[in-house]
Order: sequence, then C-alpha cells, then structure tokens
Amino acid sequence: MRLFDYLLLLTIFTSCNTSQTSEKSFNPKIINAKFPLKLTEIDWGNPNNIFRENDEKEAKIEETIKEYYREDNLPDKLLENYHISTIRLKAEFQTIYLILLRHYPTGYTNGKVLFYENETREFIPAVFNFNLFALYNNLDGKLKASNLKEQFKVETPEIQLVDVNGDNIKDFQFTRLAHNGTYNAIQTTVVSVKNMKIDTLIATENPIGFEP
Repeated sequence: MRLFDYLLLLTIFTSCNTSQTSEKSFNPKIINAKFPLKLTEIDWGNPNNIFRENDEKEAKIEETIKEYYREDNLPDKLLENYHISTIRLKAEFQTIYLILLRHYPTGYTNGKVLFYENETREFIPAVFNFNLFALYNNLDGKLKASNLKEQFKVETPEIQLVDVNGDNIKDFQFTRLAHNGTYNAIQTTVVSVKNMKIDTLIATENPIGFEP
C-alpha cells in the first residue's frame, strides 16, 4: 500500500511540474547593447551578446508580447516566431527593454519599450510605442535597413541619452522615420522617466525628401 501511495504522489507531482512548465510560452531572446543605439550595428548572431534576465523581467517581456498580439488571436506557440529580439539598454537610473516585433499579418517591424527602475526594481506601468517599420525590414530574427532608410540616409541613433534640462539627469531620445504614402519625416521624441511615469519633453517632426 505504501508503494502504491508513493507512486501516486510521484505521478501527481510530475504532472504538476509539467503543467507549470508549459505555462511559459518561450524564453525571449534578449540582446545586451549600449547607448547610443544604432540597430544597424547590432551583431544579431553573436552568442556573447545574448543576455538572460531573471524570471520576473522575462515574464514582463512575454506579457507585453502577448498583449500586443492578443487582438489578432495569435496562438502562443507562434510568439517566438514573431518576437524578433529584445534589446536591453542600461542607463544609470533606468534600464530600457526595446521589444522588437513582427506585426501580424503584415510582417512590418514594430517596437514596444519598457522602462525599468533600477533602484526600486519595478517596471513603469506605461509602455512606449516605437514603430520602426519605415526604417527596418526583418528576416530570420534580424533587422535590415529599409530602402527608405538608405534612400534618405537616416544615420541618427534610434535611442540615445540626452540632457534636455541641463540638470545632469539623462533623458531618452527616440528617433524614427514616419512614412505615409509619399510623405516622409524624421520624428524625434524625448521623454523623461520620473515618479513611475513617462513624460514627453520634446516631440518634433521634420519632413524630408520634399521638393516644392
């Protein structure tokens, strides 16, 4: 009878472990990088750049990915195919996680940015949208400069640290190419992260390639 009870408990324990393991869809690929960020300079295939975060941070990244695809009813088993990579950028007070995603079903390159407070060890609740479809195409888990990026010679870093207020506290500058038909413009957004909020300090849009 004791042997039977032992085998029964072992079966239940194994089944629970299997169930808990299956709850995690995948381990997001995280690449460690430095400011200023130029995505053209990322060595996507270098294993030395791969960074493993703790379970809490990886779970937040996975949750953000699932939320992005929820309206499209994309099965969890396909998330790994549509998550290109997550770029990790550590500053003095915050760490940025740029989650690069393939839009479903277009395949365009999109981005979601998470801010993590290094001191309090918390994620900022808000997610910053950073659409990169006009600058980059994606294939096999890598980004490649788009024809528009090459045509307009857009060389500005996508993310860099700036001190807008002169207070020696670094803010975050995001640069992207906006494209709509024949209209193209460089969009620059500078944000600060304070009191668990993202505040926009500067937002500019400069048309390019326009001939009167």
